[in-house]
Amino acid sequence: RFLATMSHEIRTPLSGVMGSLSHLSETEGLTLESKEMLRIGQVCGEQLLLVINDVLDLSKIEANQVTLEQEPLFLEDVLEESMDVINIQAEKKGINLVYNINLPINFSAYLDSCRLRQIVINLLSNSVKFTSKGEIELSASLIKNEGSKATVQISVRDTGCGIPPEYRSIIFSPFSQSDSSITRKFGGTGLGLSISKKLAELYGGKMWFESEVGK
Repeated sequence: RFLATMSHEIRTPLSGVMGSLSHLSETEGLTLESKEMLRIGQVCGEQLLLVINDVLDLSKIEANQVTLEQEPLFLEDVLEESMDVINIQAEKKGINLVYNINLPINFSAYLDSCRLRQIVINLLSNSVKFTSKGEIELSASLIKNEGSKATVQISVRDTGCGIPPEYRSIIFSPFSQSDSSITRKFGGTGLGLSISKKLAELYGGKMWFESEVGK
């Protein structure tokens, strides 16, 4: 509850630091050493901001302080925007992104576009992180459409390393990753999946996974 209330006070100073570093990096006459130090500072700041955002999001959810917006939107637009965010990361690793959308033309729904985008980007980022080669597929299909209510299944499939059976029970637990060495190798807080699952459940949805090691 404390972290949820203090979110603004924590984010604001860090945003100021990030802005100052960005401004300094544009200064003329910097030595190569100074440029490198500023670059390292920016990378560390960005990583710290990601960690803080994850912790604060989880604390808000657990304190029941998350308000979901209800606005009409084209679902396909949100999914395409999420793919665009991940595209550069995937290209750097030589991973092919596949987009498989099976929805009615101009299918719209009342949702929180920011939160839905957050869920999809979290899932796609996880796939990019743990996939060294092959492809990642984002798909969406209309499962049920009854009057004003519709059920849409959004899924992310990848050719990554897979999750060993002994770690599957904790994959959605906060601060958990399938192996402690993962944090050292790939970074992250282990909060992304936990946050995504809780957000999906706030909308009356559910999240699950299917995995085979090495596939």
